[in-house]
Amino acid sequence: MDWAVLNWNEPSRKFYESQGARPVSDWVIYRLEENQLKLQK
Repeated sequence: MDWAVLNWNEPSRKFYESQGARPVSDWVIYRLEENQLKLQK
């Protein structure tokens, strides 16, 4: 199971870690904003 949490959300990160979860360091998230998507048409 994977969870996603913002890096500044320390309470959630601590909760997930208390459940035995560990950060996944081999993934990088990319994002296109709405205006960038409109340019792709």
